[in-house]
Amino acid sequence: MKTASRGIYRQRQRSGFMFILPALLLLVVFNIYPMLVAFYYSFFDVTIFLDNPVFVGLGNFYEAMADSRVWNGLKVTFVFTLFEVPFQMVIGLFLAALLTRNTAFEVNPKS
Repeated sequence: MKTASRGIYRQRQRSGFMFILPALLLLVVFNIYPMLVAFYYSFFDVTIFLDNPVFVGLGNFYEAMADSRVWNGLKVTFVFTLFEVPFQMVIGLFLAALLTRNTAFEVNPKS
């Protein structure tokens, strides 16, 4: 009896995996692989055609941290997030409260 239930369990696991496989494949192809390739190329000095990449190690990161445009972009992103996220949350809560109010047009049918 235990072997039959174990077989059903494995069959359900396999079918569940088959259902999630397309989503995992898309995740790997469009998210994980490009992130890994970008991380790999971040240690190289490459042209747009990827010909003859030169290994520079952390040089690209040192160069980016020394650039004032990077720090300005981080500052702008931080300020935007600091003000925009709470603003959108307040607007969303306000709209949700408006939508949940009883209105004159609401019909309560009697059964």
